Amino acid sequence: MSDKLICLMCGSNLRNSSSPEEREAVQNLVCGKCELTDEDADTCRTQAAAFIQKAAAWVRLTLSKGGVSPRDLEAKISTIPDPLYSLIPGTVLEAVRSGNILTLTSGFGLGGYVGCGKSCAIAALLKLGLSRWAHASTTGWDFSIKPSHFGPPTIFWANWPDISNQLQSRAVDSDFVHTIVGKMKNAKILVLDDLGKERLPTIKDEHATPFAQAQLEICIDYRNGQMTPTFWTTNISEDHLISIYGAATYSRLIQGNPIEWVEEPLDNLRLSSDTNIDSLGA
Repeated sequence: MSDKLICLMCGSNLRNSSSPEEREAVQNLVCGKCELTDEDADTCRTQAAAFIQKAAAWVRLTLSKGGVSPRDLEAKISTIPDPLYSLIPGTVLEAVRSGNILTLTSGFGLGGYVGCGKSCAIAALLKLGLSRWAHASTTGWDFSIKPSHFGPPTIFWANWPDISNQLQSRAVDSDFVHTIVGKMKNAKILVLDDLGKERLPTIKDEHATPFAQAQLEICIDYRNGQMTPTFWTTNISEDHLISIYGAATYSRLIQGNPIEWVEEPLDNLRLSSDTNIDSLGA
């Protein structure tokens, strides 16, 4: 697998490292040719480090504005437990590592027990994927660049119980609904976190669809037609999801974003606030 990172000194592709995180380390951002002289190597490392800092700021800003929580912003690939990591589709891992995460045409879902690391796993993928995208999108180390200059690839992280409650309670506010639904429909990557955990309103007509669910159905239909990926998590069984959203909507969701299930309980792997986290090279 080849990274699209370019050495400032000679324009060569940077050498690979054995792991995604090590590959982003400053000491590995120098090609073999430039390591021949200490002066060139030091220059390349210094400039690479400056770029990494700017890219890191952009990644955090993009994810924070997209709705990723401070806790999930600290996620990293190495904390994903092996049983969970093995469920991530290879196409997604390939796109993340190669800097092509924003060209994905399909996503995936993770289902399993509370606290097994599903949300953190997705956040770690987004974090590394956007870092690689920032690196791959530059033709050289442009250190005058500001985080905003990378452009606005849209990530919208919807904590679905919260978003659905807002949509339901503000259904008469057309501007608010249009804004939220627009973000969900048009995001390059949509994350639906904790799907199925929303509190459903009591309605007299058993055939009526709660407003928030109707908006979700619209978004899923639209994204399915546009072939844009949705990453999603749930603690709810497949049968329960179908009972909430209907077989047709659930089928369209998994058509482009198939779900994998954690079969056995894992230890609660939520990251604590004092966990020592690296920056994934971004």
